[in-house]
Amino acid sequence: MNMSDSSDSDDEVDMILENMEEETSAMDWKLKGNDFYKSGEYKEAIAAYSEAVKLDKSDPAYLLNRAAAFLMLADYKACAADCDTAIGIDQTLSKAYF
Repeated sequence: MNMSDSSDSDDEVDMILENMEEETSAMDWKLKGNDFYKSGEYKEAIAAYSEAVKLDKSDPAYLLNRAAAFLMLADYKACAADCDTAIGIDQTLSKAYF
């Protein structure tokens, strides 16, 4: 993948997010992220989960889902950061420790 491919992919993610309704709930963003994740579109999943996190910082599930997408892209630092933040919300989250 060359640098222009990455930029094109980022532009595509931005366009997808811009086309979604502004009044989308955190749960709606999570569900969109789940669909992206299932289809292997991890950057898009991260973007959707990030919107969910922005709307609801108290639900660690959004962070854990985003961490899983980061893991699929081998972005281990971002994955660990999301897991650490999720643990800060709920220390009983076994998935976050795993």
